[in-house]
Amino acid sequence: MPAPAHGDWLTLGKDGRLSLYAPTDGGLLRWTETAVGGPAWSGPHFVPVQGLTDLTVVQGADTYVHFLGRRERERADGGTGVDVVHAIQYQTGL
Repeated sequence: MPAPAHGDWLTLGKDGRLSLYAPTDGGLLRWTETAVGGPAWSGPHFVPVQGLTDLTVVQGADTYVHFLGRRERERADGGTGVDVVHAIQYQTGL
């Protein structure tokens, strides 16, 4: 099941292009304008993140996009481990 959506899912990159993010089963989808102002978009591009239960997308003043999430995984002893994960996208698109 996709993680709940929190934060800024439409971001404006330093180069003036928009990126759109959406949670999906097993990770995150991203579309990016191919040129400033559109009309064409690339994507969706799939970013795998197994076990993702929650995800927040925020953008810093430097235009970097930060992804902060919670992930569950099975431990060796059969219990459930929980990780807080963080990733940064430094530029628009791939």
